[in-house]
Amino acid sequence: MSYSTDPEFEFNEDQEVRMPLPYELEGADPGHLCEVYLPKKSKYQGLLYKTLVKGLEFDALKRHFAVDNERADQIRHFVRNRGFEIKPEYVNSLKGVFMGYSLYEVDGVFASSGSPQALYEERTQVIRFIFVPDFEGAGKACDCESFIVRELAKIVFRIPAIHMGEIVDRVRGSTGVEIPHETIRKSIDWLIRWECSTSLFLYGFVVYSISRDLRELNLQDPSAGAEEEIWTTISPSMSVIRSRLSRIT
Repeated sequence: MSYSTDPEFEFNEDQEVRMPLPYELEGADPGHLCEVYLPKKSKYQGLLYKTLVKGLEFDALKRHFAVDNERADQIRHFVRNRGFEIKPEYVNSLKGVFMGYSLYEVDGVFASSGSPQALYEERTQVIRFIFVPDFEGAGKACDCESFIVRELAKIVFRIPAIHMGEIVDRVRGSTGVEIPHETIRKSIDWLIRWECSTSLFLYGFVVYSISRDLRELNLQDPSAGAEEEIWTTISPSMSVIRSRLSRIT
């Protein structure tokens, strides 16, 4: 089967044979949408690019979180308020967590923390990350079909403190399948490890590295002043719906 690429081609609704679109709309994959906000300045661009590209290299991430270097204690102190530890299992799960990023800019107007009546305008740079679990890999790791982990993720990402009994009822209602409690437990444990690895990457690598680099810039040029804050936002119940190019030819 082939598709017309002629720009003059017009679809005739009266045709008996209708050619399908070369794209197929897939189901929703649950994930996390995260963004990092900082002032847009030209001197930051090289540092940001270096950090973000380095994050694509699994070996570089392993070296970053190596327990036998002096940076490890600094990272532990930096992420201590996020409620997770730097565990080898989280570091080993970083492979494939980060697949890319997007950059955009917004115009911001802010009140000064020292004087709420004083307003200032600032161009803000936003780094956007979309994290989606590898559901095929999760299914293999949990000895179940990938759609089970996907449906569980839709539930636990949206309602983190949900009771186990309600999880069982909801996943049965959405799949029409009676799923063993052990399978649900293993799948949820896998999703928790994935979330911890994602948080470790976001805070322990990206935000930590940006904060460290901005501090070093400030030490080199104290007259420029240090950035007071770097913001991170998280939308934990985002869904990605792909329109994927079909393999039909």
